[in-house]
Order: sequence, then C-alpha cells, then structure tokens
Amino acid sequence: MSEVRVEVSGGVMEVTLDRAAKKNALTRAMYEALVAAFARANADPEIRCLLLASEGADFCAGNDLADFLQAGPDPAVALAKTFDFLHALASFEKVLVCAVQGRAVGVGATLLLHCDLVAAGPDASLILPFVKLGVTPEAGSSLLLTALVGHRVAAEMILLGRPVGAERALQLGLVNLIDDDPLGAARAMAQEAARQPPGALKAAKALLRREGDSLRERIDAEAAVFIERLATPEFQQQAMAFFAKGKS
Repeated sequence: MSEVRVEVSGGVMEVTLDRAAKKNALTRAMYEALVAAFARANADPEIRCLLLASEGADFCAGNDLADFLQAGPDPAVALAKTFDFLHALASFEKVLVCAVQGRAVGVGATLLLHCDLVAAGPDASLILPFVKLGVTPEAGSSLLLTALVGHRVAAEMILLGRPVGAERALQLGLVNLIDDDPLGAARAMAQEAARQPPGALKAAKALLRREGDSLRERIDAEAAVFIERLATPEFQQQAMAFFAKGKS
C-alpha cells in the first residue's frame, strides 16, 4: 500500500501521509508521490484546493535518514527528490491547506510556511532542529519564517531549535486556528476555499505569493489582474448571481 494516499472529492484533493509507525518520516518514494499529487492538482481544473494531512499521533518527523543513506554517498543524489518536492510546494498554484497534529519536525514544519491555511491540534509542536543536527534550514524557511515572525523569533526557532507549541504558533501567525479535530477544521477550510470562484481564487493566491514588489508596484499588479477578472465569464456569472440575490 502507498505511504501517500490521494483522494479527490468536491473540488478538494486530500493527500495523506500514511506512515504512522515511522511518525510519517518522508522517504524519497513519498516525496515522488507528493510531487505527482501536486502536479495532478495543478493540472486538473476540477481540483481547487489541496489538503495535506497525516495519519497517527505526529504530523511528520521530517526526512527518513535511513532511506536517504541508502541512496549512496552523494548528498545531491540523495536529496534530489526532496528538492523536487520543495520546488513543487513553492510553485503550487491552488489553495494549500494543512492539518497538523503532534510533532512537525524539520521539513514537516518548514513546509507549513508554504501553506495558505493551517489547522493545528492543541498538541501540535513545530521543531526546526537543523542547526542542532549540524546542518542549516531549508524550504526557504530562513526567508519565509523571518518575514512572518521577525528575526528574533526566527533565530530562536532556527539557531536554538526550540519547539513552538500550538498556542504560540497561533499567536505568531504560523497557524490559523487550534482545534481538537484539526483534520475536520482543515477540511472545513478546504471545502470553503473550493466553493470560491476558481479563477479568482487562483489569481488571488498568485498575488499573495508575489515577491519583491514595492507598494506602488503591487497596487498596479492588483489593478491589472482586477481588470482582467472583470472581463471573465466567471465574474459575469458571480455578478449576476449577486444582483439576483439582492432582488429576491
């Protein structure tokens, strides 16, 4: 049985890490399956949102070191599938929702920085042990985490490797909400996202993910997309439905 399950329903692709006995530590085969799922979701117009979840008590223990050691002595070869996944994650065009329970370690935590919406269980704990292991952070986390929480908090998490629990993660904006049923809460957000007009949803996410703009440049970029959207059948349908609702 695959250690990455994929199910599609109601415009949502649900991708589940199913390796609970190993705390969902990621192997090269799992990374390859995740890349394929992300590509499928991007290519399918019926899929509007991807929900990433996992089985068991812990969300993800990071990379499976034993699996990577089996790839041979060249780190670039061993990590090729990891980097393929990180690029797929960073360039994913649809809404990305995640449900986190228990420990999210290494890439299990840094991947959350690329998610649009995150539901956490009360026992969630985000841990970046890179420096403690003698390496450095990945997935763009040295940039994204600093931008989100500021240098001092990012330094505490990365340089000292201190865990961040659910309540603090919520305060820092690393997660959207805490729920005793994080998967149920994540599904609700995913379904809500999937009900939005798909073209506008995709275009809005692209704007949220733009980098390097000045305020003026962002205003102009938003205006250009806004004008484009006004000419779409999607906007015409939504506008007609809005006015029809107002008259009823």
